[in-house]
Amino acid sequence: MKAYITFFCLFFIIGYSQAQKILYIGNSYTYLNDTPAMMDSMARAHGFTPEITKFTKGGATMKYHINNAECNSLVEKGGYDYIILQSQSVQPALVGTPDGMPIMEEMMNMINYVKKHNPTAKVLLQITWGREHGNDGFKKKDYYTKYPEIFTSYQSMQYALDKGTRAMAHIFNADGVVDVGKVWSYMRNKHPEIYLYGKDGSHPGYNGSYLATSVIFSHIYNKKADAKKYHGKIDIKTAKTINNAVWKNR
Repeated sequence: MKAYITFFCLFFIIGYSQAQKILYIGNSYTYLNDTPAMMDSMARAHGFTPEITKFTKGGATMKYHINNAECNSLVEKGGYDYIILQSQSVQPALVGTPDGMPIMEEMMNMINYVKKHNPTAKVLLQITWGREHGNDGFKKKDYYTKYPEIFTSYQSMQYALDKGTRAMAHIFNADGVVDVGKVWSYMRNKHPEIYLYGKDGSHPGYNGSYLATSVIFSHIYNKKADAKKYHGKIDIKTAKTINNAVWKNR
């Protein structure tokens, strides 16, 4: 009987420790293909039991989120283990430019806000990916015209996104980054046959969303995703290649 009780307690503790409460705050880069739902499926396929909440709005900035009543309600509910902040797709690249100060202030306010209501949560900033050719989708007199050195190519934009996101995470005491951009770059260089973008060269296609999910999964659970257990809507071979790239670049 004693052994049975010990086993039951151990099982309960292990099961409870696997239940991660995760809050996603982002925009269309997160909600397209429903990355949070993909994360839930991937985690459960590996034996974890996450509780995932999301607040996403197309084109939204941290300023929008922090001034939105629905987002506020979710943050103030508290009790999260991880809060993943996905910034507007261009803004982190502007850190260090004259347009960067308001962006940094908005991120500082958001990090302070979520930490106030979730003092034990790990707040992670997501490093997203550069647009396929750097200037995809920009209009005349937009940031591309103002900062061609940043948006002239995918490589220059990715470098700026990485630098800006890491700077904000460090300065404002976030608990780390989830570097989707690094794996995205690796896949572009090593496996260009696996197309990651949607039709606009900016938003993620399904492959890109699976990649982002795999990066976040590996960061939270310190485990390589197994394509045989979960590959979503893509074939196992493609999923395996993506998961291998994620694990190699963790």
